Amino acid sequence: GVALVADGMHVGGDAFLREGFEAAGTIRLGGVRIDGQLVMSGAKLTGTDSGGDALAAHGIHVGSDALLTEGFEAAGTIRLLGASIDGQLAFVRAGAARRLVLLDARCGQLADDEASWPSSPGSLVLRGFRFGALAFDTGWHQRLEWVRRQGFVDWSPDPYEQLASYDTTSGDEAT
Repeated sequence: GVALVADGMHVGGDAFLREGFEAAGTIRLGGVRIDGQLVMSGAKLTGTDSGGDALAAHGIHVGSDALLTEGFEAAGTIRLLGASIDGQLAFVRAGAARRLVLLDARCGQLADDEASWPSSPGSLVLRGFRFGALAFDTGWHQRLEWVRRQGFVDWSPDPYEQLASYDTTSGDEAT
């Protein structure tokens, strides 16, 4: 089921769904505009809707950072379809996403670690995803492994081109 529906809401500052926040159903934030940060650090999303989504934030706009960090867990898909995050989109020290959909999403900076990546091929959707910078230089071998989590069903050359462009503009033309 659905635990929270906030579709179309406007938050004039920060939105905190963090430590101690637990939802036994989907959190829907479709078309939400948050002028500050979205902080979900330590949140536990233990339920999903009939489509398997734990967090459905289609078209969300975050004026600063979106932090899904420090023990954040989601039992289902994290769907950020068409999301626009002006600052950092962070998945650091979080539980591995079962499925992460970043279709046509963009962020100023991506901060992630390997432990937060979806584990199986096909569980990461990156078609049209754009980032301005990477917070951590994990090396191109590890980042290539991240891109390969797309699998072949929703495979797109976009992430390969985005990484090549990023590496070139940051001075690493060997990759």
